[in-house]
Amino acid sequence: MSKRKGFVGGLLVGGFIGSIVAILFAPDSGKKTREWVKKTVDENQDRIEDVKRAAEETSEKVVKGAKNAKAIVEEKISELKQFISKKEGGE
Repeated sequence: MSKRKGFVGGLLVGGFIGSIVAILFAPDSGKKTREWVKKTVDENQDRIEDVKRAAEETSEKVVKGAKNAKAIVEEKISELKQFISKKEGGE
């Protein structure tokens, strides 16, 4: 899951940086560029919300998975300690 989260985060950051660079080097005037950005954001608001929602859901799944993994590791450590304790007492 961590790799997926990193990929999605990198994809979003890369897209954002690419957009900024494209805007900065665009041949249009500042006013025209701002109008284009506003129009593009307005037209893609649903997609933006979908990406935001997906990122939140993925984040929640990653946190839940990490908590489950932590519980499993703690349980296994406890079992290992009991095993070692029994071995040391039996020798």
